[in-house]
Amino acid sequence: MTVQRKKNVQKNDPYYYNPEITVFYEIKHGNDEITVGTPLKFKYERSVFKFMKAAHNSTKNVTWIDCMETTTGVFRSFYVEDLKGVVKPKKKRKKRTNVNGTGTG
Repeated sequence: MTVQRKKNVQKNDPYYYNPEITVFYEIKHGNDEITVGTPLKFKYERSVFKFMKAAHNSTKNVTWIDCMETTTGVFRSFYVEDLKGVVKPKKKRKKRTNVNGTGTG
């Protein structure tokens, strides 16, 4: 006897076995559009995480974010309420010039 899979369901689709959970690969937080691979920061956590997907359970009315830690590669899940925001690249500072137009300072 062989094990049969559900028809019309992708094997790699996460949570395919639970119809109450919907998965999103893009979410919006404030003015930022978060897609797969976007670096994120969360409350009470020191490290930076990469966004993988977001999931919403319709029966419990709970939404969470699945992430991967950038330093160790560990997969973690956080509630959307704990999201601080997107990590933005640091801006380079321009060299200042004197009033005369020579040197710095």
